[in-house]
Amino acid sequence: MEPVRRTIFRKVFDYHGPLAWYPGHMAKAQRIMGERLSRVDLVIEVRDARVPYSSANTFLGAVLARKAKVVVYNKADLANPNLFSVCTSE
Repeated sequence: MEPVRRTIFRKVFDYHGPLAWYPGHMAKAQRIMGERLSRVDLVIEVRDARVPYSSANTFLGAVLARKAKVVVYNKADLANPNLFSVCTSE
């Protein structure tokens, strides 16, 4: 097995340009989620293990700051096990 090079992952994607590409159905789903969150005790967020930070939903992070949350990584068998363990240890 090759040694792991220290990789620094981007945790935030700061983009302040126009979001003209944002599909209407996504905006609608986000609005509905926001309305229903008051009835939720626990959130299960599913992320792609190959891109654990990039697949995080930033909307959920801001809205669910006070909610209990479990993060589940799918496709973990396809992820680099060395890098994946670094990401999940944080």
